[in-house]
Amino acid sequence: MKAAIVTGASRGLGRATALALAKEGYALALCARYEFSDVIKELNGMGATTMMRMFDVRRYDSVQWFVEDVMSVYGRIDVLVNNAGHATPRTDLESLRRSDIRQIVNTNLFGTTWLLMKVLPIMKAQGSGTIVNIGSKAGRYPSPGAAMYSASKAAVHALTQAVAREVRDTKIRVVTVSPGPMNTEMRQTTDGDAAQQQSPEFVAGIISDVVTGRLTWAPDILYPKSRVSLPSGADVLVWKNNVHVFPMEELK
Repeated sequence: MKAAIVTGASRGLGRATALALAKEGYALALCARYEFSDVIKELNGMGATTMMRMFDVRRYDSVQWFVEDVMSVYGRIDVLVNNAGHATPRTDLESLRRSDIRQIVNTNLFGTTWLLMKVLPIMKAQGSGTIVNIGSKAGRYPSPGAAMYSASKAAVHALTQAVAREVRDTKIRVVTVSPGPMNTEMRQTTDGDAAQQQSPEFVAGIISDVVTGRLTWAPDILYPKSRVSLPSGADVLVWKNNVHVFPMEELK
């Protein structure tokens, strides 16, 4: 049985992604800072194989312990979905507290980095794996009032593409899925318009398609009707229930 890690899995997109991957038959290793009971009930009702741990991805030592724990339980890691994220209500940069800036960067960038550092050697030893880093539309189109959030997600895009190049001679795929606004608790907290946005379940379905290889890409050059596998390093923008793939451009 293949195993998948999903961070920030207690609610929102993380919860929806866990449920989507459970339907695909993955054994799940879930983590979050918040209580898991509702997700546990749903996954138990599906008969999913699941382990769950509560900790903060900002802590390197906790990430190390978690990955070791996953390996002791499943003996492999086939998928990593770096979903855990943090945002604050919209405000000008000069009004942000330093503690807010640290929490945004430590969660969105460093938390993602710590998981990558610990999981990549395992996938290299296995000879395969899929990593999905959750970016944001704001990382490609920076949003006023969300300067640090936009910057942290742009950094995730850069991190993804650099790592994709580092593992290009392996069978490890590293991509970014970048949702636009979603109907989640985090969106309601930061902007208050969550009900008008796309559902996390729709975005989770796209993540599932990336993981399983169902999401393909139609190149615009030479063969516009051809469908090829999603290239490593790609950024998959999911906005207003539409999907657009930005392939990683090679340096000239």
